[in-house]
Amino acid sequence: MEINIEEKFQRLNNIIGTVSKFSFGLQTPYTGPVNPTSIVSFTSNVFSVNLLILAERVPALYLPYSFDSNHLEAVTVYLDDSFDFQQYQPQINELLGLSVLVGDPEYSYDGTVQGAGEFFKNKGWSLRVLY
Repeated sequence: MEINIEEKFQRLNNIIGTVSKFSFGLQTPYTGPVNPTSIVSFTSNVFSVNLLILAERVPALYLPYSFDSNHLEAVTVYLDDSFDFQQYQPQINELLGLSVLVGDPEYSYDGTVQGAGEFFKNKGWSLRVLY
């Protein structure tokens, strides 16, 4: 059965509208912007990952990592092979396991999916925008 990625995006976006708490990992709260933009997939020769881009161009002050104060990132949410959230807790409306798209403090980019393309290309990985 083929997955309708546009319907999945709309469904995920609707769920996000009900989420009361977002967290990096299992505990670190995220209080930055929330504006889902796309579903992407990136693959290496070892693994493949599906992600919802929760927000782009997020300033470092909202990130739990050691980045230069001018660093921008795309905040992501891991999706499973069916493009459903891996760590959504519907009974308490929490979305856990947030991450960032690039996560390399040495790589400066504009914090967008488009801008991350060169990073993935240099790693020999494939980044595809599915929606």
